Amino acid sequence: MEEVVAELQRERQRNAELLQKISALEARVMQLEREKASLAAPLMGNNNFQILINGQICVPIVK
Repeated sequence: MEEVVAELQRERQRNAELLQKISALEARVMQLEREKASLAAPLMGNNNFQILINGQICVPIVK
């Protein structure tokens, strides 16, 4: 019986750690989605000829 209780406790601890990891990953995904949206917003409907290259906004030099 003690062995089963100990295993149950270990599994509960593992589940708690996994839930924390899931929360952190979900928060990171949401942050990346917001960053992506904020980068795309200036490109939509803006005629400044901005170019998105490898996730970076590049604006041509106009002389």
